[in-house]
Amino acid sequence: MDELPNCIQCLALVKYLDLSKSKVRRLPSSIGRLCNLQTLDLSHGAIQELPKEMGELCNLRYLGLKDTKELKFVAEGLGKLTNLRTLHRFMVCDDKGKTRGCNINELKDLKKLKGELSIEGLRGGMVKVIDPKKVELNLKHELIGVRFIFEEQGDDKVDSASEERGLLEALEPPHGIESDTSFDIVAMFNHLH
Repeated sequence: MDELPNCIQCLALVKYLDLSKSKVRRLPSSIGRLCNLQTLDLSHGAIQELPKEMGELCNLRYLGLKDTKELKFVAEGLGKLTNLRTLHRFMVCDDKGKTRGCNINELKDLKKLKGELSIEGLRGGMVKVIDPKKVELNLKHELIGVRFIFEEQGDDKVDSASEERGLLEALEPPHGIESDTSFDIVAMFNHLH
């Protein structure tokens, strides 16, 4: 099954939906009607995009996106998931047609995040367009690891690397991490591979 049927909205009382290792590529817009959903696991699956209606899942605490290599687009709206505690991947996306892509500023309201987080789709030029400090990454004290993944940009690797460093400096990691917890920041520059 490539796509869940729209009748999934009839499962309004469901709290746990495990679609890990599935062949589901798209979630229907009716996914937003699962107002009691607390766990949505899409890990190790074929999911390609997340619809804007994901932002309506107000009780969602766990969004499993580990090893979702096919995932290419996340619509704006994840910032509305203020109860979210686990989010393995946060993808900054350009708009797709009339649908706005997820913006890095949506991380601001995800104050309860904990564990490890990968922020993907970053570009050095973003520091000129947005105020990365609005992301308030430094206030997410329960994060123990953050990975920043930059997209490859053009041929001017020196300027690009400088802009990427600027963005990394602006996206401050949390302060006050407990001494027995290491906070690793890994910047993966795809153009260096």
